Amino acid sequence: MIREDLRRDFASLFGKQSVNGRTIDVDETIETLTRELRPAIAAALNARREILNSRAPVREKYGWPKWDESFEDATGQRRTFREIVQGMIDNFLGRDSKLRWRLNTEVPVPADANPLTNPGLELTGPWHPLDMAFNALNSPAPMNMPDFEDASPSHFTPQGTHQPLGVFSALKNAKEIFAGDWAKKSYDVPKKGKTRSYKINKEPKQWPARFARPPSIHVRYEHVLVDGEPAPGIVVVATIWTLNNFDALRRAGTGTYFYIPKLQTPREALIVEKLLSRLEEMIGVPAGTLKIKMLYEEGNAGRTLPAIAWVLRRRLLGTNVGRWDYLGSIIEMWKDDPSGVFPDPQTIGMASPNMIAYQRYNALMMLMAGGAPIGGMAAVMIYQQNDPYGRSRYNDRALHAMTVDKLRERLLGLASFEGKTFDLYRQSWVASPEPAYVAAGNAPLQANIDQLDLRGLTDAERSVFQSRGLIDANGKLTPRTLERNQLDAPEKIFTPQLWDAIYGVPKGDITIEHIQHAFYMAANYGFQILNGNFAAAIDDYELKLRFMNDLATYRIDVSWLWTLVQHQAAITKDGYLKRPTLTEDGVEPATNAEHIKAGTRFTRDLFEKVWQYHNEWTSAFFAEQDRRGEPGRFDRSKAPVIMDLLKRQLLSSRYIQHSARVLFVIAEANEKRRKEILDAIFDQDRTQIRDREVVKAYDYVYDIR
Repeated sequence: MIREDLRRDFASLFGKQSVNGRTIDVDETIETLTRELRPAIAAALNARREILNSRAPVREKYGWPKWDESFEDATGQRRTFREIVQGMIDNFLGRDSKLRWRLNTEVPVPADANPLTNPGLELTGPWHPLDMAFNALNSPAPMNMPDFEDASPSHFTPQGTHQPLGVFSALKNAKEIFAGDWAKKSYDVPKKGKTRSYKINKEPKQWPARFARPPSIHVRYEHVLVDGEPAPGIVVVATIWTLNNFDALRRAGTGTYFYIPKLQTPREALIVEKLLSRLEEMIGVPAGTLKIKMLYEEGNAGRTLPAIAWVLRRRLLGTNVGRWDYLGSIIEMWKDDPSGVFPDPQTIGMASPNMIAYQRYNALMMLMAGGAPIGGMAAVMIYQQNDPYGRSRYNDRALHAMTVDKLRERLLGLASFEGKTFDLYRQSWVASPEPAYVAAGNAPLQANIDQLDLRGLTDAERSVFQSRGLIDANGKLTPRTLERNQLDAPEKIFTPQLWDAIYGVPKGDITIEHIQHAFYMAANYGFQILNGNFAAAIDDYELKLRFMNDLATYRIDVSWLWTLVQHQAAITKDGYLKRPTLTEDGVEPATNAEHIKAGTRFTRDLFEKVWQYHNEWTSAFFAEQDRRGEPGRFDRSKAPVIMDLLKRQLLSSRYIQHSARVLFVIAEANEKRRKEILDAIFDQDRTQIRDREVVKAYDYVYDIR
């Protein structure tokens, strides 16, 4: 059953569609695939929750698989982990064996989708409103990801707002664009009292290749019901995108491609493989026609990455690395171990040793399997020239940070093996279509190796590059040397040393300043979520830059703060809680207010102080808005709501994997219902809850199927 308003407003997406000479009904396809895959999705999510709640030691429950553990692919073939890794080794070393396998042997990699031959940035963002889609197609970034995952959950409409269903608006925009409906027309939209006109400035053959990013398997769409239950978001989006756009994309000389997020296990990869294989079967094309990239953003996925790639081998082009969800997932892995409390996550960047190990591991797995590693997000943003505090003066710093980030990734992808050099990290993520920003990231990814410019590195950056083995003391590139005797047997690759390098708790400090900063970021992003803004550029007073936040950054901050409170972690350096002050960059926590000595435990009392200091900042921030005569973009009444939630959530003994789900359910509730939901989530056993709607909210937050 399609919700009435959805069918009315987006009728063109549903019903019968002509695809590859066949007539296929979208509604019936969603119904069929949901019934086929729903049991497997429920089982996979139950397995996620089981490992999340397990009290087994981290090195046990998140260790490498046993060599005889077996995995299944979509054809029913089973292989053990040893056999899968051995087959990948045989591929890389050129051994002709019955176990040998590599990616994309059945349907070749399309020219426009190959990560190694289309270097540059991958721009991500929603395709609604329509000007967002136009900006994406006009961008010089060679790859684009219409985002149906984090940036635009379809079910969420904050109370008091009247948003269209963003996911389906974006799907409709894509269909109309690919059909040529907007080829010569402009789109006019009122912004800040003026009407701005947008149009697509490029011919279709010049557009970036598009990889639609559907929701992961844990997201359900409330307005598409099958047997009375919400359909999986991945089934809905993949079906609508494929059946509505397959022919138009093929006529344009491209293909139907997806970017699959948040897979954690081969079992979850099998769900995706079965979904896409069934769609291929229905439209009458060979298995492997629908190509994908995969976000390797969950630490749990790395344990079985070769097996995940093997399950997806008919269509997988490459795996992406990224700081946000990955760091959040590693914090989560260690959440129950008092000895595993992480240092300030603000200090763990992609150049940190554990993140370098993670990126190199990803590159090695893709190299051996015949795929391509893909870099992560550069999240700093630039300020508009009319910023009221003149913070556009920091934009050169943002552009430099973008260039250094992509240069580091490019150098991490250089490897040599028996006289051959591999250049692997040629694509990487970006969230802003700003031309100068994209150009700053494209340059180090697209340049020839001998034209890479290291002259702009600061002394500190050059020192980091040297310490990570990317350049030598003379500034010469030093590709990673791979030796045959290190790679010719599974046991030589999957070692305890590799596990420690990727998953061990990094060294570093826990400071009161960064605790306060994490709370600032979490509270500000949560406030924006409650107002319906998912991809939020927040003024980062430490970086002196705007920093793009989404559900993943919220996950990092909330998970880290939760572990600090649960274990009453010790502050490791003397520092100060800060009071708000009006600085040249706006209202910031900038005045030393209370000295916190090294060794002080992060007790509930200290948490209360952090919480209260942020309330002071909020009051000062709104007062400054009033002084300047700025109405503000968001509803101020949401500020105490996020503060109440953070106090309840961070002081609760219950861990929530998808932190922002609590935001979603309380944003749509009145004050009385909000209290009932929070009481149930944080204080009650599920069997005690009598209200069906509250049970529904509880199950949604904890992902109970």
